[in-house]
Amino acid sequence: MRLYFIDVPYVSSGLKRTYHKKLEVFSGEYDKNAANYSVVIDTIYKFKKGEWVKSSYTQYREFNMYIQTYIHSSMVTLQGNFAFTSPELAQAAKLMLIQKMGITYKKKLKELEELFSRNVPNIDKPLQLLKKDYPEYFV
Repeated sequence: MRLYFIDVPYVSSGLKRTYHKKLEVFSGEYDKNAANYSVVIDTIYKFKKGEWVKSSYTQYREFNMYIQTYIHSSMVTLQGNFAFTSPELAQAAKLMLIQKMGITYKKKLKELEELFSRNVPNIDKPLQLLKKDYPEYFV
């Protein structure tokens, strides 16, 4: 049975890096006799120049048949190896997860901006007074 997998996109806990954001879907044959319920990948679909392009995948990579769930301190993020029965379902899931990651990322950044605004005093007025009284200090 052929299965299709995606790497679930997520943002680092410090909101500085994003992972698995490439538009890629991996595919391989499921071997029921494999000891660790894994699939060796032999095909990759990449979104290039406005369309999904199918090509051979020559690097060795396995996808295990279980989901590993992690929670980052900054965002709740589901991670794992999600299997699909068609490339179109996997592609749709990848696009939706990237869209959701972007929405969540922007929301988190807005929350941090609001927190910063509340916790850091506005220095405009005191700075203007200092510049007026002591212009020589501000070159």
